Amino acid sequence: MSIWKVKRQISEIKLVRKFIKLLPFIFVFCAPCPLSGVAFSSPPDKLPETKDKSLFLSIVATETQRLELIIKYQQLSKQFKYLRIVSSNDCSNLKPELVFLVSAQSSNKSKIKEALNNAKVHVVDSYMRECKAKPGSFLTYNIPFIDDSILKLPRGTISWSFDDVASQLIPLDDEFSFLVVKKYNGNINDEVEGREASLYLIKNKSSKRLKLLQQCWDFSEPVRKQSLFSFQCMTEMAVNQPVHTIYVYDIKEQKMVFKKSYCQKPEIKALSSVACYGESVNEFGELNLIQQVYKFNLQ
Repeated sequence: MSIWKVKRQISEIKLVRKFIKLLPFIFVFCAPCPLSGVAFSSPPDKLPETKDKSLFLSIVATETQRLELIIKYQQLSKQFKYLRIVSSNDCSNLKPELVFLVSAQSSNKSKIKEALNNAKVHVVDSYMRECKAKPGSFLTYNIPFIDDSILKLPRGTISWSFDDVASQLIPLDDEFSFLVVKKYNGNINDEVEGREASLYLIKNKSSKRLKLLQQCWDFSEPVRKQSLFSFQCMTEMAVNQPVHTIYVYDIKEQKMVFKKSYCQKPEIKALSSVACYGESVNEFGELNLIQQVYKFNLQ
């Protein structure tokens, strides 16, 4: 049984919001996680700047948050060269939890009316909606809600879920946010069935991003203390329990300064120490937590 078929069975464990009972052995699916960042990079030029603007959308299909929308995209992309995927959660004035397949978007209503007329040639029930983009949304950051790599997912894939394809934006504070980009690595037969979850740090005002980790499952517990912030990723399954790795990142130096496996809920105590709860799992599958404090060097 693949790790990801097992992973979807663990959604009711309190320690991890989306996980329930697993088979009683150890599964490890920690991909290489580099400890140094790269320079902040600008978002792709594929989408127009939409920050603080009201957008008009030419919508050719509306879907709920299901994996089937990828099949729909693959079908419609043959008719619409610049087809994109937009989450209604980005729009304060629209019904949430919907996904739009959009043939065109612009702050210019006249342009979208023209695009809508062209869309109706292929999809007669296409329609237009105004979207009031929320601050800190994928639209305002000019970032795709679903990464282009996901659109290459092989047809007939049944082991993935919508959570495996939808990227996430998590605010840290007024200055920074985190971006988790869900990707397809091109190998549906590997240990994680092609899944990837890359973690980025975003400067809110500029939307520039810095890659922190190539792989971070179930990102959580982000906390900032001055120039440092800490967070955790789930990195292993031990018996029937998820276990984690914590990280401490130095914003000024743009590098990871501390990493500790088998620990959760990090708390930066000072600018050179971090507390977390050490994790151990006994033969009965019981998770034991012991608070520990670790020192690290900022130089």
